[in-house]
Amino acid sequence: MAKAESEAMVTHGVDTQKFHEFVEYVTGNPGDVPFELGARALYEGRLFHSLAKIDAYGLGDDEIHRETR
Repeated sequence: MAKAESEAMVTHGVDTQKFHEFVEYVTGNPGDVPFELGARALYEGRLFHSLAKIDAYGLGDDEIHRETR
């Protein structure tokens, strides 16, 4: 594959070909890629407003902690 073709497959730093291969694998083998996601929110005192954040999440045997909103 030519360099220009392989570069075209990378979007926002993600190799889209490998991403699609991963999605196909996970679709057929969901037990091989356990994923848990936590979330929390603080009420900000206004209707339909909260300070929502993703909490720690687990992928396989790894637990990942990141501060996000």
